[in-house]
Amino acid sequence: MCQGQESCHLHFEAEVLDKNTKQSLPFSIVEVKELKSKIQTDEKGFFQIKDLCQGPYTFIISHIGSVSDTIKIILKLDIHKDFFLVHSGIALDVLNIKDKKKSEILNSNSNKLNQDDIDRKAGENLGTILKQLAGLNALSTGTGISKPVVTGLHSIRIITINDGVKLEGQQWGSEHAPEIDPNTAGQIQVEKGAGALQYSGEAIGGLIIVKPSILRSTPGWNGFVNSSISSVNLKGGISAMFEGQFTKTPGFSWRLQGTFVKAGNTKTPTYYLKNTGYQEQDFSASASYHQKKVKLHASYKLYHLQLGIFAGSHIGNLTDLLTAFQSEEPIDKDRFRYRIALPSQKINHHTASIGMGYLLNTKNKLDIDYSYQFNKRQEFDKILGRDENKPAIEFYLNTHSGDVNWRHANANSSYTSNLGCSGLLQSNYYAGSYFIPEYRFQNFGVFSIHKITIKLFTIEAGLRFDNKWQQITRMRQKEVDIKHNWMGMSANLGFLYQFGSHLTFDFQTGTSWRAPHAIELYSEGVHHGAAAFEKGNSNLGSERVFNTSVNMTYSEGKLYQAEITVYNKYIKNYIYLQPRTKPVLTIRGAFPAFDYKQTDANFLGTDIFFKIKLSNAFDFSEKASILFARDLLNKNFLTLIPPNRFENSIGYTLPIHNRLDDVRIELNTTYVTRQNLVDDNQDLVPAPKAYFLIGFAGELQINTKKEPIQVFVSVDNLFNKKYRDYMNRWRYFANEAGTNFSLRVKIPFSSKD
Repeated sequence: MCQGQESCHLHFEAEVLDKNTKQSLPFSIVEVKELKSKIQTDEKGFFQIKDLCQGPYTFIISHIGSVSDTIKIILKLDIHKDFFLVHSGIALDVLNIKDKKKSEILNSNSNKLNQDDIDRKAGENLGTILKQLAGLNALSTGTGISKPVVTGLHSIRIITINDGVKLEGQQWGSEHAPEIDPNTAGQIQVEKGAGALQYSGEAIGGLIIVKPSILRSTPGWNGFVNSSISSVNLKGGISAMFEGQFTKTPGFSWRLQGTFVKAGNTKTPTYYLKNTGYQEQDFSASASYHQKKVKLHASYKLYHLQLGIFAGSHIGNLTDLLTAFQSEEPIDKDRFRYRIALPSQKINHHTASIGMGYLLNTKNKLDIDYSYQFNKRQEFDKILGRDENKPAIEFYLNTHSGDVNWRHANANSSYTSNLGCSGLLQSNYYAGSYFIPEYRFQNFGVFSIHKITIKLFTIEAGLRFDNKWQQITRMRQKEVDIKHNWMGMSANLGFLYQFGSHLTFDFQTGTSWRAPHAIELYSEGVHHGAAAFEKGNSNLGSERVFNTSVNMTYSEGKLYQAEITVYNKYIKNYIYLQPRTKPVLTIRGAFPAFDYKQTDANFLGTDIFFKIKLSNAFDFSEKASILFARDLLNKNFLTLIPPNRFENSIGYTLPIHNRLDDVRIELNTTYVTRQNLVDDNQDLVPAPKAYFLIGFAGELQINTKKEPIQVFVSVDNLFNKKYRDYMNRWRYFANEAGTNFSLRVKIPFSSKD
């Protein structure tokens, strides 16, 4: 049947669905006659076959409680196919873990980026990649570090789930980006509905779920090499993935992945930012074994980052600091170089996890998971006379966590439930100067999530209870014994209705809470990476948020798409950093000073997206995010809240020509307003001016005899405009990056052997 090795690189993927309900049919059996093999679909009814030759294939699909079907397909190109089975009427229930990805009534409180979206920003960090979604922003520290901002909230109010594990790192700082290599992701999802309660009740801002692509289900091997270069800091990056399944060990799949990134000093339109280079090395390995009703999986991930701290943010005396605030250019400048000098940071994060999924019967499934994480952060100061190899301060964070999850669905998947519990044991130690205390932390939570679908109407409700214990054991070099205990409920209720085939209405309301972190309670000293002096407040209480959102989505396929979300979050006892009117002078230099405060706050905002196809070749899209965050007790607006943002793009898709496919060019603009809601006296320096940027992007696919090669190009800040971003902590001292040319190339490879 095969037509030569040169055409045996095609990729086929499919989902098996109930024809009436359009819900997925998990663990269906798919027999491929020509391959003489049988494949079992996963929990979502999904399966894939790689490295197929061109030609006809016969698929025999069967599932308990459904009528089997035989479908013939002539395969010429990569394809995604939906297989539909008719319910047989036999009284056997079917387990449904997750609704279908494409034809389901989508939950608009969950936004996703697929593999192409991630590849389009290969080499960038998680915060930058997520900015492709409407309503997502980033809190930056220079060009190498950024963390996601969702509905105006960030850091410890945003929970990140990486490959099923809740990320536990030093997330309290603006320069402490999530310790994640986005190159391991096949999909990145932002969840703001009841589904977030499965993982945490603390996701006041939202939940970010990073999912790897599914491991191979057939013998053979495949992988890719993804490379990227950027001109603004001469950054070069390469990431490679290799995965496979051996013929002699069916059901056992494995994957290896690694990333290396190196960048030098960042160039603004008129000068270089001294000591802003960084170097990142990541590695991950995962394996799974699937047989009948049992699936075992294990993974290990290593994240290592060494980065320089902008030298212009560490000032020796108060006079020079005040001068730096008022200067157009930093006092301490440099030429381009890769060398990372003092001050600097080193971060190592290890994650190991194991788990088991067991299919109890056709409608019940049990998952048990355990993970261990170790985070080590070292901060190196530039005080004269200090040993360059000895950090000024070190943090060691150890975390053990476990989860048990039971999932149930009725016969036609119109009712699903998800019940479970989770536990966490954590300890934090430090060495060197004092900034945050040593502590032990424990958390136990239970949750219950239910979903009912009646024709075009869906109701989803979730409830979670958490009990948290914290013991402070050492602070300011003294042994102490300070104990805290917090407990509370989180809940969410959502209603979704689809009007016909184009319009969807989604209403969500709920409440959640967050206990104060040790840094907010007991920090005191120089926050090294943020170049700031911060002081905690031991009288802080728990935050409690009451949120409501309304979302409307309208779609006519590729012709027209529109979505608008309006949300309101009332946060009782909102914790924030209040800038002092005067900086402080320490032995480590002069720094802006901040105090942790608490107030009642209200976040009212809207996110808008629409895209229209102007012709067969041209399309136009716009994204807008508007937010008002008010301090209700002090009767003013909160600082460090994203200003209003408007993005437009017009794209042109070229006709297919010979071996070139998916050729697209795009001109885009970004307009960010000045944060006029904040008074000048609320911050150390007035908010920067509004700015308008123009950029360019292009992409194409080169079809070769083996695998198609993807090429992405982009130009940011095309006209080299000087500006400062309100959401960048270095805006006190320097401008943003200048024109940046980027090139990304993804080369896949595969074999059936």
